[in-house]
This record gives sequence, structure tokens and C-alpha cells, in this order.
Amino acid sequence: QNRGAKRLMQIFIRLAIAAQVLFMLFVGTLFLLRPVEAAANFALAPLSLLGHATLRADMFGFFVSGALFALYAAWKSVRWPLLVPIVLLACAILGRLVSFMVDGVVPGSVEPIVAEIVMMLIVVTGFRTLPAR
Repeated sequence: QNRGAKRLMQIFIRLAIAAQVLFMLFVGTLFLLRPVEAAANFALAPLSLLGHATLRADMFGFFVSGALFALYAAWKSVRWPLLVPIVLLACAILGRLVSFMVDGVVPGSVEPIVAEIVMMLIVVTGFRTLPAR
């Protein structure tokens, strides 16, 4: 019965990771195809076409790289690829915490870190739950 519960937990976490992957692929693709619209959702505004290119490259790269490694982990039921989104999200959370210390908590600043913490909990749980193989 313990093996059955462990297997059920692995299925659940793989599905949670897959849902997170879909979200991250959507956001990343939005930055690639509609950088100004995507940037507005993150309180960003590119100053020039170079800013558009930066949004396409950096934000697309952040979201899609994390998503692809998480997808591989969920698909193959193996934990090591989850280190990539774990590191990416840890860096994002650290950046938010530094902003809180330097700039204070401003309207709209709590929701993004909550989302990042939830995503972090999903991938860390996946790392602890999925086999090492």
C-alpha cells in the first residue's frame, strides 16, 4: 500500500509540473510573439526595439528553458532536470526579496512572488518525489 501511495503522489506531482509547464510555455511564447503586451503584464515597458529584442530573448529564455527541463522531468519521471527551474525560480525569488528590502513592498509586488513560491514548491516537491534514475 505504501508503494501505491508513493506512485499516486508521483503521478499527482507530474501532473502539477505539467500544468506549470503549460503556464510557463504560454508566458514565454507571449514574450516571443507579443513582447509589449507580455511586458505590460509584468509592469515592464521596452524603451526601443532593442528592448523588444531583450524581452523576446531574456524573458522567453527564462520561461521556456525552465519549462522544457520541467517537462522532461515530468515526462520521463526523473528528478534531475528539475534543478534548472529550481535555480531559475530561486534567482527570481531572491531578486524579489532584494526589491522588497531596497524598494519596500509596493502595490502589485506580492502576487508575483507568491506565484514564484508556488511554482518553486511544485518543482521542489517533484525533485523530492520523483526517482533519481
